[in-house]
Amino acid sequence: AVVSTQSTWGVTCVPSRCHMVQLLPMNYLERYFLWHGRVVSKYPLIVIVLSILAAIACSFGLLWFHEEYDMTKLWAPEDSLFRKNVEWVQNNFPQQIRQYNVMFKADNVLRPEVVQEMFKMSKKMREVTFAGKTWQDICLRVPVVATPTCFDYKTVKQHGMQRFQNAKPDC
Repeated sequence: AVVSTQSTWGVTCVPSRCHMVQLLPMNYLERYFLWHGRVVSKYPLIVIVLSILAAIACSFGLLWFHEEYDMTKLWAPEDSLFRKNVEWVQNNFPQQIRQYNVMFKADNVLRPEVVQEMFKMSKKMREVTFAGKTWQDICLRVPVVATPTCFDYKTVKQHGMQRFQNAKPDC
């Protein structure tokens, strides 16, 4: 027996069985959204009020929301030995590095007088000494990582691929 289906738009077709499996959910969705559209158009104020109330009810969870930055709390279970050890180290050996920022505010911070003021501030900070120690002795220097010579673009361009074949052991 051949079954013909009629969609919401009134189109009649004779589908194969595989096509029928695809059409059934689509017909249910078409009927649901047709019903939903009729309800919304018939009772717009009730739908608007219910939507606002649902949004308010769902937003109460934001009262208990907090953002977590500690990776051990994010990934390690609360009762894990690793997490207990990390917390013990953090409590007994606090971090030695403190970060301070100086912010300059101007209409254009790239103007020469503003850049000169930044330089003066930097120079004054480098002149500060405490207990015989200078800025260079106390402050952490950002490490500079050198590019390995085997990845030098100019060398590769000049010598071609032989450079990679005769690469040093450090590359």
